[in-house]
Amino acid sequence: MVKRVSGILLLVLLFSHSWAQGWRKGEMEVRVQVGSAAEARILSDLGFDFEPASSDGSSARMYLVPEQLKKLQESRLHYQVTIPDMNARFQHFWDNPIVPPGYYSYDQIIAIADSLAASFPSICKKISWGTSMGGRQLAALKISDNVDTDEPEAEIMFDGGIHGDEIGGSQNVIMFARDLCLGYGTDPTITDLVNNREIWLYLMVNPDGRVAMSRYNNNGVDCNRDNGYMWNGEGNSYSAFSQVETKALRNGILGNQFVVYTNFHSGSEILSYPWSYRSDSPRDLLHINNLASVYAGASGYTNLQYGQGYNVMYAINGSTKDFQYGSLGNVGWSIEISLDKQPPSSQISYYYNANKPAMLAIINQCGWGVSGMVTDSLTGQPVRASVWVNNYFPVYSDPVVGDYHKYLVPGTYTVKIVANGYQSKTISNVVVPAQGAAIVNVQLKPAENHFAFKVTSCQIPGNNFGDEGYTPGALGQPDNVPYSLGKSGWVVLDMGDTIYDGPGADFKVIQAGTTNKAYTVSGGNNIDGPYTLIGQGTGTAGFDISSTPLSKLRYIHIKDNGAGPAYGVGAGFNLDAVEMLTLPIVVNLGKDTTLCPWNTVLLDAGNPGMSYLWSTGATTRTIMVDSTGIGYGSRNFWVKVSTSSGFSVRDTIKISFEVCGGIPDSGDQPGVTVFPNPSDGHFMVDIRGFDGGRWQLNDVTGKIRLQSGITGAHYRTGINVPELPRGTCFLKVQKGNRVIVKTIILTPAAGK
Repeated sequence: MVKRVSGILLLVLLFSHSWAQGWRKGEMEVRVQVGSAAEARILSDLGFDFEPASSDGSSARMYLVPEQLKKLQESRLHYQVTIPDMNARFQHFWDNPIVPPGYYSYDQIIAIADSLAASFPSICKKISWGTSMGGRQLAALKISDNVDTDEPEAEIMFDGGIHGDEIGGSQNVIMFARDLCLGYGTDPTITDLVNNREIWLYLMVNPDGRVAMSRYNNNGVDCNRDNGYMWNGEGNSYSAFSQVETKALRNGILGNQFVVYTNFHSGSEILSYPWSYRSDSPRDLLHINNLASVYAGASGYTNLQYGQGYNVMYAINGSTKDFQYGSLGNVGWSIEISLDKQPPSSQISYYYNANKPAMLAIINQCGWGVSGMVTDSLTGQPVRASVWVNNYFPVYSDPVVGDYHKYLVPGTYTVKIVANGYQSKTISNVVVPAQGAAIVNVQLKPAENHFAFKVTSCQIPGNNFGDEGYTPGALGQPDNVPYSLGKSGWVVLDMGDTIYDGPGADFKVIQAGTTNKAYTVSGGNNIDGPYTLIGQGTGTAGFDISSTPLSKLRYIHIKDNGAGPAYGVGAGFNLDAVEMLTLPIVVNLGKDTTLCPWNTVLLDAGNPGMSYLWSTGATTRTIMVDSTGIGYGSRNFWVKVSTSSGFSVRDTIKISFEVCGGIPDSGDQPGVTVFPNPSDGHFMVDIRGFDGGRWQLNDVTGKIRLQSGITGAHYRTGINVPELPRGTCFLKVQKGNRVIVKTIILTPAAGK
């Protein structure tokens, strides 16, 4: 942590915790007065973990055991022991069944969440992201009108309790969940937001800490220092995403596309956004700062301060907000909602009512900026893509639905869509309105290019403020705009696709600039490793995984070898791109091929008599078929040819099918067919196995344009909607828990 006092940056060395749960024996809360630059340096040199205890930075709060207090006494800083025994202070905090009056315990929050999900099943769903070290639920509530369906709507998340003793955040989250459910259908604002957004409320990031009334989890780790983006081993974190609670939060964030992520805290009243690890402004500062002003203006606080965490609070590495923005390009921030960590219960309503209108305002505006769908130009299926606007950090589309959303202030922008296996596409002069979003739908054409897709974690030892630390420089095709790893720094890249072992080099690490620097490359198939050493390189170099136990990999770990200066521009290896060299062969079966549900298609591909391993790529399921045919399951197939010597990657084939030539009339297997697709707005729908269900047609904004019941096990109907905006619409077919959503591409009618 770092706090500015009289212009001096306080560098903090974190102390070591050793307890299994709760506070250490004899641990006390201490407040230290810091009135000068000299006192700030003394406090920094002590090496204790601390946080600000006043808005002006004149005092700090820390938690010490008796041996550490002696060291503080020797420093001659002025201090006061505010809580003599943390264990005694909170030993009976949750014993009262009313805990204390107005505050909810862990069990009560879970019970309320279960009740909401049971009472409002059409809009509220409880989702588990795992269990904590203590076996407690890591649960979230999703609130949306079609709660079981991933719709093309802007997503937003609020969480609380990453520091367990800051109890107001989780209180706010569960109270907000109840108000959303009770207000749906009666409150026009809430109803509109639930209908047009996907709202996620993560109840308790660190439930064990809430039960123990401790900042830390059961390992004594500060979960808000354990995130992987610019991780630095603070808060007793021993590796990036080392804790189950942090992994659960990360996986929940990566599994969605939250335009805004809010992490509630207590101990001050301030909104802090990236960067927390450095004072340099983020590239999206204009947009993030504007959205922060919206929250502050709509809140009930007299004057809610906001700004970069490093500058307005204190510096930390491994925070949630830096991960949300640095890895995913979306708005992430922490909101300190109260000066006390446990305000009197009489103030619960005050702090909740101060934040509720701001939460509603942000839910509304998180869909503003630029939005759209990214689909395959041949099949109309969603494409997993990165979306680059001007020189800002990229955001990512939903790989299941295809929608993307980036918050922008009104203005004119250039949007570039990049996806593995497709030609990039740039759209200029995109005008973002004063309210709402500019809709930019993009259809991508297949092409042979596969490069690193996303940064999942990284470290620059010492942070190297002399270099920008532009992690997106490592992504996409080489452009001589690098990410400098820093001396002995490292980065983990998600390639977005699996690299298989093929003949020769399987991937290439590309250096920017002419000064060759050395690095080490490892790889694996899990975001958290283990990573297997693949080799060392100097400058641009290719790597072959055949000499390792790996037959495939998805994540690549690159570490600078530690030569050269630690500070300044370009310190460490200058990574420009990582390119997949083992590419699939694209085979187009042509328009004469009829490919509809439950039909088969001859899959010869130059290897008659072979057997094929089929996977849609969306799941790990595979199906063995022979060369006479393959069952329909997706418009795009990854096919691996089996030979007597095993699988050979040079025979890996991606099959891309053209539009179906007609609607089949065979069998009674459940499914939905839309023909033709793309369409000018007039198309046929064939539905099997949904007798008694319903279908609805939604436009790109999610608004229902047509709907009807399904009568009969085999149901066909014609739909004519020439008035819908060109681009994308969605057909949702549902009966009970079974849901199928089809993406339909609407093209201009002939002659228009």
